[in-house]
Amino acid sequence: ELGNIQIVGTSKDETVKVTMTATDVFVEFDFNESALQGGVREFKRRIKEAWENLSERIQETTQSRTMELLQGMDIPDEIRNITDESNEDK
Repeated sequence: ELGNIQIVGTSKDETVKVTMTATDVFVEFDFNESALQGGVREFKRRIKEAWENLSERIQETTQSRTMELLQGMDIPDEIRNITDESNEDK
């Protein structure tokens, strides 16, 4: 199911977009002419922003889907406690 979910990451100014599946399969890279303003350094910065945004969104999506699946399962208390303890450490 995660392989069918396409996620788009964008630069802060939305001039660069990177699309991958939730299983990290590359789909598309796109940018508009404005992404080139400021030269190579700025273009690379925009790509980095889009990539970081994409990575965060993929992580959020996979965590959310995993939690949805786990809610329907009978999980032993020992495992539930491990999850609770790791959240307390944060």
